[in-house]
Amino acid sequence: MTHILDNYDKVLEIHIGHKGVGLLGYIHWAMNQILYAERHNYLPVVNYDEAYGNYFFDPARGDNMWDYYLEPVAGYGWADIQRMIDDPADPLSREHVVKMTPDELYHFAFETPDALYPFPYGYWRDNPPPDLDAWFRDQENKGRRLVREYIRFKQAVMDRADEFYRERMEGHPLIGVHLRGTDIWYAPRVPARCYPPYIDALLDKMPEARLFVASDQEQLVEFMQRRYGDRVVSQDCLRSRTLKNAMVFKDRNPSEHGEEVLRDALLFSRCSVIVKGPGAVAELARYLNPDIKLIRVPSPRRRRSFRDWVWAKIALRWQWG
Repeated sequence: MTHILDNYDKVLEIHIGHKGVGLLGYIHWAMNQILYAERHNYLPVVNYDEAYGNYFFDPARGDNMWDYYLEPVAGYGWADIQRMIDDPADPLSREHVVKMTPDELYHFAFETPDALYPFPYGYWRDNPPPDLDAWFRDQENKGRRLVREYIRFKQAVMDRADEFYRERMEGHPLIGVHLRGTDIWYAPRVPARCYPPYIDALLDKMPEARLFVASDQEQLVEFMQRRYGDRVVSQDCLRSRTLKNAMVFKDRNPSEHGEEVLRDALLFSRCSVIVKGPGAVAELARYLNPDIKLIRVPSPRRRRSFRDWVWAKIALRWQWG
C-alpha cells in the first residue's frame, strides 16, 4: 500500500486565513488552495476549525467545519493526518505539513491572474479582461475541473436538497434568481429593479416556469414574491432585513445556516438558467452543472460608489489584519 509521501512532497493544511467569509467563499477559498497544492505537489487537506471567526463552526458538530457538509478533498481528512502524525510507526511527521500564511493566501487569491475568480476582482479589477465572456468561460472550466476532482457533498446534504426539489420544484421548467444584498462590498450592487427585464424575457419563452429565488436579504425575496406571486419558490431559511449579513447573527444555528446556503447552490444546479448579480452561490451551481445558462445582470453603476470603496478598504483591512 502506497503512503502519502510516496506521491506527495508534503501535506498542505488548507485553512481559512482571514475573517468575514461566507460559506461559498470558504469553498472557493479551498479550491484556490487546492490549485496551490497542485503546483507544489502537496496533498491538500482541509482544516476549517474555529480560527478567524469561522461563522459556520459548530462545536456540537465537530472540530472541522468542512466535515459537516463535504467529504475530504483528496481522500484524507484532517483527523486522518493527525492520527498518522501521532502514530510513531508512521513516517508522516509535523515537518511534512505546511500552511500558507495570510499574506501568501491574499497574494494567491487576489493578485495571481491564474487563480480561480468567481467574478472580476483583485488583479482582474485592476486589469479588466479584454473579453469578459471568454474570461468567465475560463474561470468556469477551471472551477468545473476542481469540483469534479475534489468537491463531494455529504449524502445527507444532497438528500435534503433532493427532498426540497421533489416537493417544490420537480415537474416545472426552472429559472434560478440569485440576488445579493446585505453587506456586499466587493462589487457594485445590483438593485432588485434590474432583474425583472431579464426574468420577464425568459418567462415569455418559458410561461410555465417557476422561479427558484435565493438571497441573503428578506426584502429582495419579498420583492420577487410581490412581482411574480406563486411562481416564486424559496427555502424557508435565515435571512437579514438590514445591511448586516445573517451569518453574524448570534442566535442562529451556525452549521444549519451553512447548509441552507449549500442547498441553494445544489437547487440552483437543477435550473436551466440562472439570473444573477455578483456572488459565488450561482457560480458553484454552474461548476456542478455546465448545461446551466448564466445571465449576469450588470449594475447600473459601472464602478462602486465612494461609500462602497471605503467599506471595501475597511473590510479588507479587517479581514486580513
